[in-house]
This record gives sequence, C-alpha cells and structure tokens, in this order.
Amino acid sequence: MSQINCEFRQYFPFFSQSPDWAYLDSAATTLKPQVLIDATQHFYSSAGSVHRSQYDLPQTQQYEQARSLVAERFNAKREEVIWTSGTTHSLNLVAYGIEDQIQADDEIVISVAEHHANFIPWQQLAERKQAKLIVLPLDKSYQIDQQVLTQVLSVKTKIVAFNLVSNVTGVRQPAEQIVSIIREHSSAQIVVDMAQAVCSEQVDVQKIGADFYAFSAHKMYGPNGVGILIGKFDRLQQVWNGQISKLTIENRELGKFRTNQSVNVNYNNQKINAQVSSHCWLNSHAELCFPQTFNAGQEGKIPFEIKRLDLAMLKTYLDNSTQLSGILSAKGDVAWFKNRAPQVNLEVNSHSLKFTQALSEGKTFPITASPLKINARLADNNLNLKTDLRIENNGRLATDLVMKDISKSRTLSGQIEIDQLSLRLIKPLLTGGESVDGNINAKLTIGGNVLAPQLHGQLGLSNLRAKSVSMPFDITDGRLAMHFHGASSTLSGVIQTPESDLHLDGSADWRKLDAWRSTINARANRFKVNMPNIGKVEVSPNISVSITPKELELGGNIDIPWARIEVEELPESAVSVSDDEVIMDGSVKEKIPLAQRQIPQTTPSGMAIKSNINIHIGQLHRVISRHSYLCLTLITAEESLTLKILIKRQHSNIT
Repeated sequence: MSQINCEFRQYFPFFSQSPDWAYLDSAATTLKPQVLIDATQHFYSSAGSVHRSQYDLPQTQQYEQARSLVAERFNAKREEVIWTSGTTHSLNLVAYGIEDQIQADDEIVISVAEHHANFIPWQQLAERKQAKLIVLPLDKSYQIDQQVLTQVLSVKTKIVAFNLVSNVTGVRQPAEQIVSIIREHSSAQIVVDMAQAVCSEQVDVQKIGADFYAFSAHKMYGPNGVGILIGKFDRLQQVWNGQISKLTIENRELGKFRTNQSVNVNYNNQKINAQVSSHCWLNSHAELCFPQTFNAGQEGKIPFEIKRLDLAMLKTYLDNSTQLSGILSAKGDVAWFKNRAPQVNLEVNSHSLKFTQALSEGKTFPITASPLKINARLADNNLNLKTDLRIENNGRLATDLVMKDISKSRTLSGQIEIDQLSLRLIKPLLTGGESVDGNINAKLTIGGNVLAPQLHGQLGLSNLRAKSVSMPFDITDGRLAMHFHGASSTLSGVIQTPESDLHLDGSADWRKLDAWRSTINARANRFKVNMPNIGKVEVSPNISVSITPKELELGGNIDIPWARIEVEELPESAVSVSDDEVIMDGSVKEKIPLAQRQIPQTTPSGMAIKSNINIHIGQLHRVISRHSYLCLTLITAEESLTLKILIKRQHSNIT
C-alpha cells in the first residue's frame, strides 16, 4: 500500500476499526471522515436551532456558510442552492414543482441509463398529466445517442432529465453537448442527476448550462440525510418553480402542524411575487386551509378558512383555575397594497363556547355562549366590528361598532345592545339560601373618539330581587336607570324592601378623562335594616358620595329615629375595659378617648377623604338581652359623633 493511501486512510475512523479492509463502495456512499464527525458533534452540542431563536447565531452562520461553500464549489449563486434530504428528494421537488407547466400530450425525455431516482418521478409525472415519456437509447460508448435525441426534440418537449455519470457503467455523459442540442431544438427545462459525479469531479454548473442539478452529501464525504438542489432562475423571466412537500412545523405548546398535500410555489423575481397553491395545515386541534391559489408580493390577497379550532389547544396559555372549551370556525381574507392600507375580512362562528373560572371553596363560575358570531372588516383605514353573543338560557349582547381613520383620528360610532341579560348568571357564586334576579337591558349609541368616547342612550336594571344572609334587608323589587348624554350620564332608581324604599340618583362626567367625576345620592324614610343576632335599625339617610381621581367626598345627614340592639351571647373575643363597658371584637385592649383618635385622611391608594356627615339619633327604646342589658350612649367630641354599645353586667332593665 502506498504512502499516499496510508495518509488518506488515517482520516477515516472506519479503517482504524477495520485496518485490513479496502473500501470499494463509494459509488453507493462515501466513508465519513473524522472532521465531519467532529463538526456534526459540535453542531449538535450547541444550543438553539437554525433561524429560530436568539441562541442560534453560531448554527445559522455555519448553516449559511455551508450553502456558500457548495455554491462556490459548483460555480453557482448561493441563492440558487437549496437544502433537501437527498438526491431523490431534490428530483421529486423539481418534478412536482413544474407539474403545472405540463399539459396532456407534452413530452418528457429521459435515458435508459437513469437511476430510479431520476426515472420514477418523471414516469409518475407523465401518468398524472397524461404526457408522453420518451426513453433515449445509448450508443456504443454507453452515452446518450445524440442523433436520436435530436430527432425526438420538439415544441412538445418540456423536460429532459439525464445523469452526468451513470451509477451502473460509470460513464460520464457529454453534458455540455447534450445541453447545447436541447437548447437548439426545444425550450425544455433540463435536469441533471449529479449524484455519481460529485465525488470524483468538480462540476461547473455554469459551464454545463442546465436548469436543475441534484446530488447528495453522502456521496461526497458528507452526512447522510442531506441533499442539494441547485436551480437557477430563468434569466429572461426570472421565474423559479418548485414544490414543498411533507412540510412540518412543531411548536412546544401547540404541537405539530403539517401540510395535507404538496404545495406548489411559483416565484417571479421581476415582479417580486410568489404564487402558492391551495393547501391546508393540520393539527390535532386545528385545521387552517388556504382554499385557493393565492399571490403574495408587494400586493396580494390570501383567502383563508379555519375549519376547526378546538380551544383546548389554548390550555397551556391559561391559568390552572381557568378553562375554555368549544369549537370555533372562521373564514376571511387578508389583502395588502402598495399605496393604500391593508384590508382584512373575518367571520368567526361557534355553536357553543364555554368559559369556566374556578373560585374559592370549590365553587366555579361558568358562562356558555351559544351561539357566538363575530364579523370584522378592516378596509380603507376603517374598522367595522359586529358581534352577537347569546348566553345559554339567558340574554343577548350585540354590538355594531365602527372606528374610522384608525391611523389618526380614530372616531367612533355604532350601537351596543343588551337584551334581557338576567342576574341569574351569577347564581353559581351564591351560597345556600341566597338568590338574586333581575334583568339588564341597554340600547346605547357610541360616538366621539378613542381618547374622548361618548355614549348616548339608556342602560337599565329592572325587576331586581335579592336575598342573602349577608344582607341586612331583602330586596323585593328594584329598578335602576342610567341615561347617557355623550360624555356625561345620570342615574335614577329605587330599591324596595318588604317595609321601605331606598331612592338613588346620581351623575357622572368624563369630558376630561383625567378629571372625571361621579356622584351618587341616597335617600330614604325610616329604611328598615335587620342585622340577625345584633339588632334592628330604622335609618333615614340623605347622603351623597362624590368621587374624582384624587378625592372621595362624603356629606349629608343620617337620622336614626329608632333602634333595637340585641346581643344573645358575648363572643370570646370581647374585652372588658370597665365595670360596665366591653369592646365586642377585642381588637383594642384599652379605651382611647375620641379626641385622641386618628381618623384616616386618605385611602390606601392615596385618594384624599373629605367627610361631613351629621348623625341624628332619636328616642332610644328599651334594649333587652337574654344574658346582659345594653344601652346606647351618644358621645360628642370636637364635632365628631360616634356610637358605642355599652353592656351592663347586672340583671336590671336600662332605659
């Protein structure tokens, strides 16, 4: 064995394992040199993935550097080099990519010396398109018979495919001469199988002059599973035709998406436009389809249809306490233009969509929309939005809104309608013995703009009824009405109990969003309040509450003409502060004179508090308790009033 051969063998780990072997099968696949193994291991030892994350810069650079090296070796342009999985894949990409250019009775020419990878794709293409497959014979030198080639070429010839070196005979075809003959007698696209040539020859694709070249890396001391397709532009039309098959995209949260069929792509470089054939993307939870061929370039329009979207696919994006279930469908289109704003049309439908929120104490709050319809249109810098939401066994919410000039003024118009929305919706939030009912209705029109919205119309609550152990009174009927007047509103209403009424009125103003103001007034005559195990009180309030972003102001009068307080039993937390006085909740261990107490001047959020409420207490009735007797004492200090409960520790009546 020569010194050269010995030096050559040292680059291949195979020979260190089998030193006595001579490897004679490079026509099938070449051995893997150590430098390839090291480079592959280094690549997969790094983080990230090519063109996909912030960690992928080194991998991406190596990936694109390899493309440049291939282009340099074969005298091609780097943008003409495409990675595939092998020679067979490359040839099939070409066959499917130019399929739309083949008509019935067109002719495809190959030679009898072709590998199956350069034979079967053309045979199947001819069958699919009812074209004619012509197989050329070889001459005595095992080269394509050029005389027969010249005779079969015509205007019907669309494809000529041949190998540069035969995998059977090892004979190299005179590719330059063959291409010259084809160009002279037809306009066919020329495909060259270079799989057997790349290991032993540095091929110059510019010199050969064909349209497509296919070969595999494993034939030239490269890794398995890597192929190359070199496809040049038609320099007159600058058009590239190809096909993407078995395309898969995988997302960790959403799962795997795959195409349902091969996707044909026609790219026109002069027009900067790609034409993409119809296809669908399939996922276990979704099906997104492009139902017709579309164009994408400086201008374009893409129709789409979401045939099925199972909202279960959003589970990973939701909190564990939140559940969303149901099936959505949608269709629409997106269009864009050179000199005007884009257009979007979208229609969303769902027969049933359920939202469930888990709450404390094992409760859940469910809402089911059945059905849900959404229509949106973005055109000429205007947005139209129509929604129709019907809550199962409940009311309806509908909108018809318009935003004009969305890039600048963003003016608003449209209607909002609420029809018979029942408060029974919140029943799951209630405990045993509690109930609430009432209907919300609204007919509103919207105006103004995003920064200064305006509302007109009325929102009302009627037939209000409520009962709860935590409420000091039951509501037997009630009605509230809010009237909107652009950037202000008024409130009026009454809350009825079995024995009394509470009247409410108020107003709000948001003409300046940073200086809004809201006021509510409450009035009643001997409004009866019952606090179980504590007492009963009749209250006649005439108070007002005003709120701004910076201030909370309370004012008015509260008359307490009658009160009866009972304490069945002192709680364990009660603390005695004198012989005849206790503090009920035990939160304070000693009595602090009212004058020394610090009354909060602001809310926890920093809002200032102003309070000027006068409390008037009428004649006190006898208060009797089973275990102790109480009286009410009014203490005045610095014009402030407070009400204390005194518990006498002796069995006598106190008036």
